[in-house]
Amino acid sequence: MNHFLTTAACLTTSACLTASACVLLLAGSLGAADRPAPKSGAETTTATLDGRRFSVQFTDAAGAKQDTDTIEFRDGRLVLPGIAKRYGFAAGTYRVASVPGGSTITATLVSDKHGQVEISLSIPSSAKPGQPAISGTRTWTKGGKDAIVHQLTGTVSSQKSP
Repeated sequence: MNHFLTTAACLTTSACLTASACVLLLAGSLGAADRPAPKSGAETTTATLDGRRFSVQFTDAAGAKQDTDTIEFRDGRLVLPGIAKRYGFAAGTYRVASVPGGSTITATLVSDKHGQVEISLSIPSSAKPGQPAISGTRTWTKGGKDAIVHQLTGTVSSQKSP
């Protein structure tokens, strides 16, 4: 598959709609059919992943499962509904950077009572359907306490958020 398909071409290809590869193609584009993807290392805040959802599993440094959540991309913001509901973490603006082999995504979520969560994600351009399509870290810091760092892996949950 050509990894430089435009967003419009990807959205009109039915096989692409069901594959995590579609998310990868959209992550690497600026979202407009007539503009090229950013050069390697270039950062964009364009909402290139909006409407995408990933089911994620968090693990500690020893690999023990911790919790699960969904990562949702909406209106240029990254949302973790589980910790938003439980701890009041607001959605944070996400940034996408094109890197060799895929894209990186970063976002900071803030809670008035529970500090902040830094999300750092990688989406490889070589991901295939049925394989993990996203990986990264969640780093939770709260005034004066040691940071809690969890690894995460996830798969495409749906192509569009509700």
